[in-house]
Amino acid sequence: MSAIPFTARPIHRRIPYAALAIALMVAGCSAGARMQPGSSGKIGKTRSPHQLGGEFITKPSIADSDRAAGHFLAALMARFEGDYEAATRETVRAVSLDPRQPRLRFELAQLYIRDGQLRRALEHVQALVALEPADPEHRLLAARLLLALQSHEASIAQYAAVLEMEPNNEESLVMLGALYSRVGKPQQAVEVLQRATALSPDSFMANFGLGKALAASGNYADALRSFRHAARLNPSIAELHLHMGFVYDRLGLRRKAVESFNKAIDFNPALEPARAQIGALSEDDPDLSAKLARYEKLVDFGEDPLATCAKIGLIYFQRGDYLRAIDDFSIVLGAKPGDDEIRYWLALAYDKVGETEAAVRELSQISPDAARYVDARLFLSSVQEEENDLAGATESVRRLLENAPDNADGLRRLIALYRAQKRYDEAIAAAHRLVASDPNNDMYLYGLAWLYDEAGDKDKSIQLLRRVLEINPQNADALNHLGFTYAERGENLDEAERLIKRALQMHPNNGAVIDSLAWVYYQRGDYKAAARELEKAAELGGRDPVIVEHLADAYLKLGRRADAVRVYRDAEARSEDPEQRARLQRKIHAIQTNSGGAGSETAGGGT
Repeated sequence: MSAIPFTARPIHRRIPYAALAIALMVAGCSAGARMQPGSSGKIGKTRSPHQLGGEFITKPSIADSDRAAGHFLAALMARFEGDYEAATRETVRAVSLDPRQPRLRFELAQLYIRDGQLRRALEHVQALVALEPADPEHRLLAARLLLALQSHEASIAQYAAVLEMEPNNEESLVMLGALYSRVGKPQQAVEVLQRATALSPDSFMANFGLGKALAASGNYADALRSFRHAARLNPSIAELHLHMGFVYDRLGLRRKAVESFNKAIDFNPALEPARAQIGALSEDDPDLSAKLARYEKLVDFGEDPLATCAKIGLIYFQRGDYLRAIDDFSIVLGAKPGDDEIRYWLALAYDKVGETEAAVRELSQISPDAARYVDARLFLSSVQEEENDLAGATESVRRLLENAPDNADGLRRLIALYRAQKRYDEAIAAAHRLVASDPNNDMYLYGLAWLYDEAGDKDKSIQLLRRVLEINPQNADALNHLGFTYAERGENLDEAERLIKRALQMHPNNGAVIDSLAWVYYQRGDYKAAARELEKAAELGGRDPVIVEHLADAYLKLGRRADAVRVYRDAEARSEDPEQRARLQRKIHAIQTNSGGAGSETAGGGT
């Protein structure tokens, strides 16, 4: 038959965290690469004892270094198992034994970041900076943590230090611009953001940030140029259009101001209450000046550096650097634990690197009031299903539907999960809810018909398939399904042929539809025509095991017993259905013991 409705969404492949753990072990903790006391991992560098984060660091003994490596390996394995508490405990022990090993400090800082313990993370990152002051990555991490902890001036100092080492570091330029704007230094913000746009002329963040800094300093004409360029790069950002509306009004361009404020609300439904309260804007409105003034109160030219940090995390996510994105999102959440949008992206990043338990933890914390709640619950159920936790996946969708009872995606997902568990009564009840939400949706009705078929109620399935074809006579799935159902039952074969041939006109190279037509011929006793069509269907259908079984049935009816055995075995090798494999084994045994009829036991359920 046709493609099965109400199946789970495709599950993407994920990057296993085990690969990272193995890489770290090989790089720093294998027997052949012992962590050297006092070594930064760079050849030819030794360090003398000095003060780090309030603790006097001395050169560890070889025994302490080996013990530290053992605790680090234990930490990596605990992290791989999803036991972050144990991973943190073992890494703390490793750091206490070898406090001048940068990798240990970095791993412990990461664990604290992901647990929201930003101050503890900062202590170890500052130790990293002291150990390796010329490493810009350590300073960038310190800058982000200081930012999250509201230490803006200290964060500025770290970004400035990075720029001394790497004058073209775009992240530092953009973040400095945001920080200078936040601390009331618009001219300095303009200077660094002009450097950023010169370095990356097509950076949306740099151009948008520069426009805000210019507007904050009263340079509206140049601000408008930056905003327009940003709009060409990404025209669907509501915040950008709010700022453009403000600048247009300041320049006396009322029509453009009206257009920009209306666009902002169109792109961000969350602003609809503002439009409802203030009123719609139009050029000929006598109260336009007062309304524009009220809209302009929505505009904030003081850049939120944490929001900028979150946007940089999204850029890293889009580039596929999920581990860096996890750090950025975790830092933002450490400062703003109620930011469910960032929590959602953090969960996606965890899932991408294979840290399933962390992804589930973050998704489970997203509030029912959050804009991402539906997406989060659907994604959570997919993750749980991939982990074979069908009960948990089902419960996640049930909770979604408690808050959004008519959500079609949620209902479809619930039906798919019930179906996977063969809980057909509950699947059918959920499908009736879906149909009730849109009674003339032929695909919803078709899905319900399929469920009744799977549950063994063929008569109800036929009734619903006929209703589907009343609504949409061109529904090829329903045409093929109804035709095959008749063929399978050996009834209404002329109507079955007509229905299937109508589907075949729309999908002439569909192996499943050709298989259905072949089964009409088979039921009529025209085994030669059936075998001819089934050979074609098997090739077009990618050697689908049910189609292949049908072909073997036809061969057996034609007396081609050796071919039948060969093709039955091919179907058995391809099948993942235990019931089908058992049926195929019985057929092969019947032929080999010379007791087999001509395909007396056929494949149930269709193709």
